[in-house]
Amino acid sequence: MANGFVPSQGQSLYFSGHLIFKELVWRSFLQDVMINSKGNVTCKMHDLMHDLAVSIMKHETCILERGKVMDIPKTLRHLSFDISSISAILDNKRKLKFPGDGSLRSLIFHEDKFAYRTEEFSSSLSKQKNLRAFQVNHCDIKNLSNMLKALAHFFVPPGLGNLIYLRELSIFIVGQDASHHIDQLKELNLGGSLSIGGLENVSNTEDAKKANLMTKNNLTSLGLLWKDGAEETHSTEYYEELLQGLQPHHNLEGIWIKSYQGVKFPNWMSALALKNLKKVSLESCRRCERLPPLGKLPSLTDLNLHEMDSLKYLDDEQYVNGEISFPVLTTLSFSDMPNLEEFTRGNSVESFACLKEIKIRRCPKLLGLPFLPTLRSLDISVSISATLLGSITFLASLTSLFLSDIAELTAFPEGFLQNNNALENLLIDSSPITTLSNVLDNLSALKALYLRNCNHLELLLEGLKNLSSLETLDISGCDGLRLFPAATMEHLSSIRFLSFWKCKKLKPLSGPMKQTTALRNLELTELPELKDLPESMQLFSALQWLKISDCEGLLSLPDWLGSLESLSTLLIYYCKNLSSLSDGLKTPKSLRLLEISGCPELEKRCKKPEGEYWPKISHIPSIYIGRKFVQEIGS
Repeated sequence: MANGFVPSQGQSLYFSGHLIFKELVWRSFLQDVMINSKGNVTCKMHDLMHDLAVSIMKHETCILERGKVMDIPKTLRHLSFDISSISAILDNKRKLKFPGDGSLRSLIFHEDKFAYRTEEFSSSLSKQKNLRAFQVNHCDIKNLSNMLKALAHFFVPPGLGNLIYLRELSIFIVGQDASHHIDQLKELNLGGSLSIGGLENVSNTEDAKKANLMTKNNLTSLGLLWKDGAEETHSTEYYEELLQGLQPHHNLEGIWIKSYQGVKFPNWMSALALKNLKKVSLESCRRCERLPPLGKLPSLTDLNLHEMDSLKYLDDEQYVNGEISFPVLTTLSFSDMPNLEEFTRGNSVESFACLKEIKIRRCPKLLGLPFLPTLRSLDISVSISATLLGSITFLASLTSLFLSDIAELTAFPEGFLQNNNALENLLIDSSPITTLSNVLDNLSALKALYLRNCNHLELLLEGLKNLSSLETLDISGCDGLRLFPAATMEHLSSIRFLSFWKCKKLKPLSGPMKQTTALRNLELTELPELKDLPESMQLFSALQWLKISDCEGLLSLPDWLGSLESLSTLLIYYCKNLSSLSDGLKTPKSLRLLEISGCPELEKRCKKPEGEYWPKISHIPSIYIGRKFVQEIGS
């Protein structure tokens, strides 16, 4: 490690390197550290530090970029290809050779597909006895397996059980041939995340134990994956015995089990065996009738269940007085569970004391929600019961509610949302409701309302009168909505963003209204009934951003547009019949950006410098016509 400058001091080099990395971050040598969903870490180096490192290591480190071809010096230790195709190099050098003395330690290929050229450099690569890091994507390396004996990090198709220095392996696919048996994992001291696929190719429990997962104390996340449909050739008992033999070390923090077809889960999925477990994902375990005692896991924060066809209850355990089920769970998601009826069965103990977020999809038999005093976000979609919908009213701490694709939702139950005074965000999408009357009456804290694809919704005015805190109103795909009177804006004293999109019959903002100083952004998109901009718009004295798009009935812009003294951005897209530009655009000194695209006649008239409308708009600092830059004053 670090060319031998860092001693191990009795610890593994992997662990020492981790501590040193943290120290470099703390001292700002490395910056902007990010960890992606797979646990991979990226960071940046300060410019001065980078220049110094390049100066010192220029004879030992090389990055070959797109279109750059060069000889590889014998002193090279670390080589990276940062190109979209290795053919750019191979076409210039018929054979890719590496330093002949085997001194190369790191070799990285990015975004390459060069399996068909592998033989051209394999003989040279086989001499690299000191290679510790080799990363390559989309490469068939079956012919390289005898060359790479001392890898430290390997991210290609596995099957090399004799790589005793291997420390990270993201996925291992069990095959039927000996070189892909699960016992290839036995001697590997792996850390980080590991997913084992093809488990239907493991014969029995004894073979499963040969993976030696219980001794791999550096693993943080484990995936155990069977092939969909394998239940046709294996019994329930086979699955249960096999999973029992795959017991991991108790340090494990996350587990993902897919297409397991046992009726029950093994004993090791308990608080005693997995006290550090934070995340559990169970997917397509269709025969499972009962979950393991997940409610007793002291560290579990994230639970995801999908396609658990036979499951009726999330928690079927017995608790003693004082116990709390799911004591620290914060996120819960379950979907496609046709027989799920309740969260818990007959338990009177306190449950879900820290739960913040729930997502429910396609659970038609779920009767309701338990008492959830800390719940902040609820997302429900597709096939739910009326009783479940009614139980939402008792979630007093709820701040965000999303209801989507609920065909049964023709009307809200009586008293719906009357006790949800903390609600700030509400989305209703693709539901056949006809009115919001009495639903929004008590939502004085509501800040954002999204109504999408509710084709039967006809009336809206009554429901908006009490929304004094509303800042965002987004209405789209509501084909049955005909009117949105301008007078409605008088009740929305905090409104900042207003959007009407794809409402076939809507004539927005019609009729008289008083001046409003709240609205900052207005979007009018795909409104075929919009023939003229409503005159009420000139009373939006604080309007800064206006977008008009795909309004084919719009022929001209009014002269009063110049009275919008705060308007700084005007966007006009695909109004193909719009041909007239108002003289009012000469007036507002605040206008900084004008974009016109998809309006052929108007684009022609605004052409610089000969267009007849160019004098009307030439004072605007930034102008784009037909998606092309025309003018930028002061840049």
